[in-house]
Amino acid sequence: MKSAVAAALALATMAQAHYTFPYYITPAGDVTDEWQYVRETANHYSNAPVTDVNSTAIACYQLTTGDEGAETGTVAAGDVVGLQLDTAISHPGPLAWYMAAAPSGETASTMNGSSTDVEWFKIAQDTAGVSSSGLTWPSEGLSQVNVTIPSCLASGDYLLRVEHIALHSAEEVGGAQFYLSCTQLTVTGSGDFTPTSDETCNFPGCYTGYEAGIVIDLYYPVPTTYTNPGPTPITCGADSGSTAAASSAVAVTSAATTSAATAATTSAAAVASSSVATTLATSATVASSSETAVAVAAAATASSSAVSSAAAAAATQSTGTSSCSKRRRRSQKN
Repeated sequence: MKSAVAAALALATMAQAHYTFPYYITPAGDVTDEWQYVRETANHYSNAPVTDVNSTAIACYQLTTGDEGAETGTVAAGDVVGLQLDTAISHPGPLAWYMAAAPSGETASTMNGSSTDVEWFKIAQDTAGVSSSGLTWPSEGLSQVNVTIPSCLASGDYLLRVEHIALHSAEEVGGAQFYLSCTQLTVTGSGDFTPTSDETCNFPGCYTGYEAGIVIDLYYPVPTTYTNPGPTPITCGADSGSTAAASSAVAVTSAATTSAATAATTSAAAVASSSVATTLATSATVASSSETAVAVAAAATASSSAVSSAAAAAATQSTGTSSCSKRRRRSQKN
């Protein structure tokens, strides 16, 4: 009896550590009902992953092939959509997004994602960061993930496939865990994108299971690089909906906020630097030491040439921290 209870608890704990993607998030940000637009996956109770990349489950992991009653959402090319998980992503590994157009005579609800005539192409992926303790993952810990539908996509019916590869046990072939689902979409717009043969693949078929990004030991020796498996995300020329979305697919809002904050900081630094020469009282206020403030105040009563020299000195001292930051940023860019 005790062993049965222990086994049940172990299974429950394991299920909590795993996850599904059952909730579609519309371009308006509305979280829809469970499996309303997402094809219900076979792990909807167990949360168990796919581990065999040669199985037809690697396509959409759905309960039944083809139409199983999910609705089809309408989006415009260029819209941001997303998925909400039943729990947070709790394992390390990359997140990727694929799309496939419905073959002739098929719709988003009838197309079979594992059919050989369904050509999948990658629209976005996140990439691993490198730290002294190992690789870091933008998607780890998230309960919602977002992606931009490329603006160059031709109108029509598509499946949108999200995939997270958990690599915590991936040191041997078959150890990587794939968590995925497919959402049914009708895309509107005037795009005419058609992927080339080297941009597409079939599921199964996109992976062999032996790729360096699928068979990897995250713990020893600690890896210093990571290569995402599968094709490269498509590009739409200067469009930010595909390749650029790869870096922001997981946290669109966070990425935008960080970018805006960086721009604001840079702008503020530039304004402060230029105003030192014309508003010495302000420079004295922001000076980094009392000695600088005295120097600036004295300069205010000097001749015009002395004022210019004092202003330059005050600017140098009062922006010392900012100059260091700029030097660090230049070093990072180099």
